[in-house]
Amino acid sequence: LTSIKKKEGIKIQKRNLIFPLLVFFGSGVIDTTIKFLETADVVEADVALFSSTIFAIAGCVGVSILIIQAFMGKLKLSFKNVLGGIALGIPNFGSIYFLVLALRTEGMESSTIFPLNNVAIVMISTFLGILLFGEKMLPKN
Repeated sequence: LTSIKKKEGIKIQKRNLIFPLLVFFGSGVIDTTIKFLETADVVEADVALFSSTIFAIAGCVGVSILIIQAFMGKLKLSFKNVLGGIALGIPNFGSIYFLVLALRTEGMESSTIFPLNNVAIVMISTFLGILLFGEKMLPKN
């Protein structure tokens, strides 16, 4: 509903209901995996290494996809896209790093931290959309 810009609304097709379900379950899998790995495998001094490993794996997957696209002749790589990827990667690295540190905070349960993190992401994204891009919010948004 956040991307709807018309007052009269939208017609929701049943086949498109899979996307909110995928986001819901995907976020749950990611949060659960981070908590499990943070609890089971990450020692106090290795939080930066843990975060770096996550991004190194994502980078390898991304480069693999680029190589496949290059062989298929579908590669469209521009400096602007690479710069944008780096600009998004730096705060994403920080978010994982600080999320793991927050999970280690005494007195804070992961059942509190994950919802706070997710709500904060939506709020900050909305405010930045309004401030930087002049987006207009409707009551249903």
